[in-house]
Amino acid sequence: MDRRAIRLLERLFGWAPFAGKILNKLGKIRTYLDRYRANPSVLARCLVLSLFFYVISILNVYLVARGIGDWIPFGKCVVAMPVTQLVSMLPITINGIGLTEWAFTYTFSELDLPASTGLAVALVIRVRNMLWSACGYGILTVMGTTRTLSSTLR
Repeated sequence: MDRRAIRLLERLFGWAPFAGKILNKLGKIRTYLDRYRANPSVLARCLVLSLFFYVISILNVYLVARGIGDWIPFGKCVVAMPVTQLVSMLPITINGIGLTEWAFTYTFSELDLPASTGLAVALVIRVRNMLWSACGYGILTVMGTTRTLSSTLR
């Protein structure tokens, strides 16, 4: 976002109590984008990895639905998965619990798929993610590590 646009937004909405937080975040995004401008290959790699992530997420929904015994067209998974991920990221519930399940159920029903399949897919994915998290917790506990994630990523 251009700095001039941020200044314009400050003049237009500076009076609103929530505007400061939003404009601050926009300024941070602008700073990070400036860093990527100097090294476009990093941004390109991030975009490719993001694309890979979403393809795997779509395959995940398709294979889980097939695994529970319902055949759903792959094209409908391509539509359903991004919508449900977007809805589940809304900061309404803790970790999107309930919201994700509702999003799958609603999206599947809107795509003329059984709503029960959407709920089943959401629950299987939720339980599987919880099991993977528990395995990770067990591994870290056995290793006796005291490092935080941020120090590990440095």
